[in-house]
Amino acid sequence: MALSAITVLAVLLTTAVLTVVAGPTFWLAGRLLARTDDPVRWLRRLLLVGLFPVGLGSFGLLWVVGGGETGRALVARVAPTLAESVVGTVAGTAVSLVGVWVVCLVAYAGTLPAIREIRDLDTGLLRATRTFGRYLAVLFAVVAVVLPVTTAPLSGGSALLAVAALLVVFLLATVASPVVIAGTRRTRAPTDAERRRLADLAATAGIDAPTRILPSDATETVEVHLRGYGRWQRLLLSDYALDALDDRELTALLTLRTEQARHRTLELRQVGAFGLIAAVLLIGAGPVPTLPGVVATLLGIVALGVLTRRQAVRADAATATRVGDETLAETLERVAALHDSDPSRGGLAGRLGFTPPTGDRIDRLRES
Repeated sequence: MALSAITVLAVLLTTAVLTVVAGPTFWLAGRLLARTDDPVRWLRRLLLVGLFPVGLGSFGLLWVVGGGETGRALVARVAPTLAESVVGTVAGTAVSLVGVWVVCLVAYAGTLPAIREIRDLDTGLLRATRTFGRYLAVLFAVVAVVLPVTTAPLSGGSALLAVAALLVVFLLATVASPVVIAGTRRTRAPTDAERRRLADLAATAGIDAPTRILPSDATETVEVHLRGYGRWQRLLLSDYALDALDDRELTALLTLRTEQARHRTLELRQVGAFGLIAAVLLIGAGPVPTLPGVVATLLGIVALGVLTRRQAVRADAATATRVGDETLAETLERVAALHDSDPSRGGLAGRLGFTPPTGDRIDRLRES
């Protein structure tokens, strides 16, 4: 398989066109959302929801114009027999994802001026873009390997084997999530002062795990995560959380993470993501009839959403029992204020989402 200059040019031109469109589009969207009542929440939605279809569409287009062919041709230059194997597919996926990485990075950079203005941040554009670029690079490197390997059985007509491979990937990612986070984010060991402060707070919350600090890089984001299991469990906190929260608030957040882990709120959301992807594979590949499969998937998502919201409420109640209803409510309000966002209430997310809106959680705590 020869490496075609025309195909390479098509991939480069497609990447350039997508980049030229994505950057100004997200810049304009950021400026428009900056005029809304709660711009921080809408900008967060723009990044969480908007970048996914942009990335997915870019990947599909780049694959069609020759990303996959270019990757296989590069493999063929080194090992011709592997060009049409999973190795060639991995290379083709990687080539396409490089273009997606550029498009998404420019789109993200387009929103930064609005974010800096709204939150009055001193974050440098290059530093923030570099941090996000590292996150995407590690994520896409994993996807470039995992996607072809898990979907390879589909070429042989074995959708069940593909689902099994996907399940293994999800389980490994869940257990090794602290390692994944450390790969996508810069971390450091806590200072002696931070370690002494956290020792008593973590013990009060019931956490006995090594701690890593996530440098905020002036993004002023409160992050408190409890990830992994057993000896692999890690407590991850942003340095901004340590600076901005007092001991009472930090204890409340640590206790909340402990109770959320005990009530498996994160795992339930992961089950939902796995179930949706597995359903697409099984329905698309044929083992499951389309109509019954779609109906069963929708009913399953609704049921899982109800269960996940219920567990989230129970985790809040268990935390409130330990630290006090008002303390937890004030802490949630404090975190929202630090993020320059009003706690959301009601809406579609409150009825169908996997996580109850923060405002509804605060109201429930104060009414109990």
